Amino acid sequence: MKHSVMARCEDCNGSGLYRGMMERDGQAVVCMACAGRGWYRIVWKPFKKRARRRGVTQIRTGSGLILDNPKPTDWMSYAEFERQFPSGRPK
Repeated sequence: MKHSVMARCEDCNGSGLYRGMMERDGQAVVCMACAGRGWYRIVWKPFKKRARRRGVTQIRTGSGLILDNPKPTDWMSYAEFERQFPSGRPK
């Protein structure tokens, strides 16, 4: 079951009008984050347990680099991933 809530847009402080570094005194642009509404809808499903990804056999941690060249020893199995990165239980 999905849940949703309306949240105030943080980019425009709920005004629908964005003011950044490029706007001069007295100027604003329509906020792109909320399409000028001043709010957006957050939709989520409650977390029960971590889902499994079908078809995945090799996993590694990312380095954050665009050009990443992993070594063969950088990879782990799905079982190793589950041991190293336990999901835990939500409270």
